[in-house]
Amino acid sequence: MYVDDLLALFKQTDAPLQGSLYIMLACALGVPLSWHKLQLSTDLSWIGWCLCFAGEPCASLPDDKRVRLGVALRALLQEGNSVCRRELRQLLGTLCWFTTGARWLRPWLSELFISCSNSSCGFKKLDAGQVHELAGVLSDSMRVLAKCRLSDILPGWQLLSVGSREVATKHELLGLPHRGG
Repeated sequence: MYVDDLLALFKQTDAPLQGSLYIMLACALGVPLSWHKLQLSTDLSWIGWCLCFAGEPCASLPDDKRVRLGVALRALLQEGNSVCRRELRQLLGTLCWFTTGARWLRPWLSELFISCSNSSCGFKKLDAGQVHELAGVLSDSMRVLAKCRLSDILPGWQLLSVGSREVATKHELLGLPHRGG
């Protein structure tokens, strides 16, 4: 059996002795150790997280990961910007890893998975006026018939969902509550 990236918590007063005994036991049992990863501290890095056990325990992302995630997420929000499927999959992989520690955010990934699986799917943030204009140029099959003046929505596109809710009619589109985009 191979064990990697193990986290052991000890009382601070007993940590030096218990940590030493733990390492000796692992060596005696032949458990492979990554010596460069061993840390005995109240603040440490573990499987990509910064953990702090001094005072109120907390976990956070290291600055480099936080910056990379911010840049990738902002690229998705920029109007008119396109993101290739490979970049979206990399972002999804990182976000899946992140949401193992922040499970309450996992449902928000659904739209990214849908976008990743559909080769021609994209997101548009529309205000109330743009939604009304869009409803006016939609066919009964929810296809855009004419170019919109107030947004960059093009003829031939099809409206599939609004805010993760499937939309089948113009009436449904206009009946949804508008929450700023």
